[in-house]
Amino acid sequence: MPLERFDICSVVIRSVGERTEQVCYDIVSKQIADPEYIKIIRKFPFIDTISQGIDFALESGSQYALFLDADVLLRDDALQMMLSEIEHISFPFFMCNFAILDFQFGCPTYAGVHIYNSEYFKYAKYYIESSRNEQRPESSIYYQVSLRHNIPSVGNGLIVGLHGYDQWLADSYRTMFVRGIKFHHRFDYIYKRLYKIFLDDPDNIENCVLLHALLDGTYYRFSHEIAPIDKQYYDPYFERIRTLLSIKEKEPIDLNYTIPSVEINRFKPDPLTIDTFRTFLPIGILEPKPPTLKTRPSLVRKIRKNLKKFYQYQKSAFHVLFKDY
Repeated sequence: MPLERFDICSVVIRSVGERTEQVCYDIVSKQIADPEYIKIIRKFPFIDTISQGIDFALESGSQYALFLDADVLLRDDALQMMLSEIEHISFPFFMCNFAILDFQFGCPTYAGVHIYNSEYFKYAKYYIESSRNEQRPESSIYYQVSLRHNIPSVGNGLIVGLHGYDQWLADSYRTMFVRGIKFHHRFDYIYKRLYKIFLDDPDNIENCVLLHALLDGTYYRFSHEIAPIDKQYYDPYFERIRTLLSIKEKEPIDLNYTIPSVEINRFKPDPLTIDTFRTFLPIGILEPKPPTLKTRPSLVRKIRKNLKKFYQYQKSAFHVLFKDY
């Protein structure tokens, strides 16, 4: 059911040409009656998308603003569910993270669903330029608002949609490449999951692409601390894999897309996921952390310590990935 009050929430859909962009918009438009409160923004770099999204939310005069990535497909009652949840927050907050069911991780996590209290965008605008070159500019902004204005952001474990389902192969590759860098401390879990789903369905080329992407991202991190922000940086990497595997990109998606709620309701975590997903899903006040972690000498020692373990994993993966070449 669409929201009865148009001014309670605006929606900013951030897109870089995702395969599900139009489906994402169609799902949202069924939950907000006035399309003037929905805007798709396609800007690069990402910090400019954030800046334009803030301006749109302020111009709309909405009490809250949902910033939604175009690779997220909300359940059909998600917006009302989220607004009901934040009404129970008993203290001033800047942003509330809501959980999604992540295709690559196979568990709930936070990715691309943020409801902001528009009242505090006036503070956020101060930190747009200082966050321009950050690995996670959006996180940098809410870190600054929390630290300097004592207005925290919170995490809510309610699963409101799907993330990463039915994306272009190039986008799936890039996402997993970046996760190989950002989530290097969870490499064991991610590798075991991807390797398992590959063995379960070796004919699905996307499973093979994801394994390549994880290994490429992990190797990249041996000599680089953070992932490049520019989406086009990853094109040569994917082109190499596309040529190697003779990949044909997916066709445009069927716009009659109806699975988010069904997929969420039938989700049951396996034992491996149960032991891991809490790492990806902190609940409650999100503790402020410095936006960029500087390189420390201990990282060299950690890399050396883990090289042997990583080598054992990549040997088995390479055996499968390249056995036909």
